[in-house]
Amino acid sequence: MNKEVILLKKIQDIDFKRDELLSKKKSLPQIKKMNDLKKEFAKSKRVYSLKKAELNDEAKKQRELDGQLELLVEKINKEDKKLYGGSIKNPKELMDIQKEIKSLKEKRDNLELSLLEVLEGTENLEDELKNLVKSLKRMKEENDVLMTEHKLVVTQIDEAFQDETAKRDELTACLKEDVLSLYESLCEKDSLAVADLQDGVCQGCFVGLPFKELDKILSSDRLWRCSHCERILYYK
Repeated sequence: MNKEVILLKKIQDIDFKRDELLSKKKSLPQIKKMNDLKKEFAKSKRVYSLKKAELNDEAKKQRELDGQLELLVEKINKEDKKLYGGSIKNPKELMDIQKEIKSLKEKRDNLELSLLEVLEGTENLEDELKNLVKSLKRMKEENDVLMTEHKLVVTQIDEAFQDETAKRDELTACLKEDVLSLYESLCEKDSLAVADLQDGVCQGCFVGLPFKELDKILSSDRLWRCSHCERILYYK
């Protein structure tokens, strides 16, 4: 067995491990959870902003209704003074004042009912906003935990990757430049650059080699490539 092929096989095994580590790093469960949480947080923030604007509108309505109600009460009190002040004796005028007071009181009652509805709506909105604040706080805390977990796992993966890279560098330093270049050029085409030769069949393309070619490979100590797929052959 060619020594450089043995080294290349070890290098390839390391490359597979490094690829697995990179793939694992990209597909950590914390990433999906954080992305989902980010979307949920953004959605809740939008709802919060809408509810806050709605609450401001309700507060504006309340101020307007309070102002209208205050004016109505003033008018009612003014008309009451006219009615019971004794200054007006004409029965028709007194009857008109009574009708006006009745109309004003009806308007007051309607305004009070509208104000009550606004106050109930305001209370409901305030409760919803409190719950949203709690939910946003919970999501932030959950995200902080996920970020800490993710950072820890990524650190472990990076350390493992660096260890594998150091091993790879030691092995590649023992190879001739042209052999390493051949391996890396094959890797650009396919991750499997070094294929096992089992029972005369290349495990890269699964094509059986001619007997004469197989005899040459097994009886010599040099680097051989599959005549079909051109992968480097590894055999014991």
